[in-house]
Amino acid sequence: MNLGATINTAANEQGPALSNDGLSLYFGSDRAGGFGIFDLWVSHRACVDCPWESPVNLGATVNTAASETEPSLSIDGHLLFFTSARPGGAGGQDIYLTRRSNPTTPTSDGDRRWRSART
Repeated sequence: MNLGATINTAANEQGPALSNDGLSLYFGSDRAGGFGIFDLWVSHRACVDCPWESPVNLGATVNTAASETEPSLSIDGHLLFFTSARPGGAGGQDIYLTRRSNPTTPTSDGDRRWRSART
């Protein structure tokens, strides 16, 4: 089942990761409004049968001018692993980690409470 125009655009959406409660969908995209080549985005919904809200960019603490893709959440939702081609890595695409203290309460501007990513 295609998730529809709220999630899918004429750009590329890839590497979806669903939170354990099924209410947050993380993915990489080169849609307009990003910081770089590919950015990580999140869309929330109020219930598992509710429609997805407009995706929000995870912001500059996670995304760079390079390419960030392939998000993967830890079981408790505190950690987000992803790949990035940002400068300072070992080469090509490297695996990075960002963390947050409260995974259950989305903020009005998406999930920008993620801390700065590191290898």
